[in-house]
Amino acid sequence: GLDMDDIITDVKAQYDDIAKKSQADAETWYYSKYEELKENAGKHDDSLRNTKNEIVELNRVIQRLTGEHQSPVMKISYLQRCKPEGDIAAAEEHREVVVKDAKCKLSELEKAKQDMAREYQELMNIKLALDTEIMTYRKLLDGEESR
Repeated sequence: GLDMDDIITDVKAQYDDIAKKSQADAETWYYSKYEELKENAGKHDDSLRNTKNEIVELNRVIQRLTGEHQSPVMKISYLQRCKPEGDIAAAEEHREVVVKDAKCKLSELEKAKQDMAREYQELMNIKLALDTEIMTYRKLLDGEESR
């Protein structure tokens, strides 16, 4: 007295709801992580751009001071020459730290991207298994009906 069509339809509807909800949750999580990482990358990009601008400015100062140093009229003392060199060294160290940090963030973004891809693949595997199971139930049902 069991109606297999109704049971299979109910099971299929439940699996479809679960699959849709899981996919929606995964997509929401993926997009939120993507936006968060994109925002962080933008911040680091701005910091890197500022550091590059500082380096360009320091290079201009170096060129100006080098020109003044080579001028016979202008005598630059050892202390005056050391300060820009110290500034340059500090700027280069700062640039290296910023570049290292940007590389670290990029590595984190890549890892997050791989994690999201793996989780998405797992969800797709579950969906494929559910689709296969539904198809099997349909074949069984069709076999019962033809008998």
